[in-house]
Amino acid sequence: MTTTWIIAADASRARILQVAGRERLVEVEDLVNPEGRLHPGGHSSDDEERTVDHYNELFAKRVAGYLDKARSEHRYDELVLVAPPLVQHARARALPQKLLWDLKRICIDLT
Repeated sequence: MTTTWIIAADASRARILQVAGRERLVEVEDLVNPEGRLHPGGHSSDDEERTVDHYNELFAKRVAGYLDKARSEHRYDELVLVAPPLVQHARARALPQKLLWDLKRICIDLT
């Protein structure tokens, strides 16, 4: 049986869920990035914006590292990413090429 993981992510959180039957999901991991909730103020400097971007990039790499380790342990067969386009782009840059092959579907959050 194929094991599918769904990664529901934004800049501040990545929930990793495993499909467990037709109508059931089980949470595998809940990774958080509190700095992803930071929003530079109206008079923010370029340094503040770069800092938030830096934290988000580190978080994307942390999620990618978790997925890469899980892949090497054969914990899943397929990945599905549900995220806004900006998060998808950051995650895709952080993912090693071998993980991109596992990524079967990318779903965009339309909310």
